[in-house]
Amino acid sequence: MHGIRAEELEDAVATQVAVEGVPPTALDWINAGISAAMDDLQAIDRQAKDALARQLAKLTQQEARLVDALADGDLPVLQLREKLQQLMLQKEAVEERLTLSDQSLRVGAERVRAAIDPLRDPGAIYRGLPESARRELLHALFSRVYAEITETDVSLHGERTAGNEAIQRLARHANEPEALGEASIKKIPGLSAESR
Repeated sequence: MHGIRAEELEDAVATQVAVEGVPPTALDWINAGISAAMDDLQAIDRQAKDALARQLAKLTQQEARLVDALADGDLPVLQLREKLQQLMLQKEAVEERLTLSDQSLRVGAERVRAAIDPLRDPGAIYRGLPESARRELLHALFSRVYAEITETDVSLHGERTAGNEAIQRLARHANEPEALGEASIKKIPGLSAESR
């Protein structure tokens, strides 16, 4: 391996980072897909919460009947108390699930948007960052970067992270003619649920 100046290697890395850029139209398409997926997930979340609210109302009625039976002394007290305790635990679990909001969905979507936004011009962003932040950007884009140094040249090859690879696959798909008519990115071939 021949020696190389740090500036040359840094320029080669910045060039490799710039290659990861995604056209704005593709990023806009991905963002639209995120919004559509969020709408779908929020609708599913609302349906689930409606079902949970119905379940909670039913449990509350059962609880009231058990309390009445306990007051009337119709059934053995120990048996009623056990059933009442089970009902109260079920109610607590349902109430907890009801308090979970779609806030986590929104936070997740914003994280994805924050991750893809730097891909509009990653080369310029990389050059403007301090060294510690550059390292973070490299870790977000690549799992490994290899440098081949010859007497006259430096060339780099990066192995993309799963997240970056998924975004690049989406960007390639966004440039295909049939992608323009798609309202959602959920059914793109080669994109697994894990990478979404």
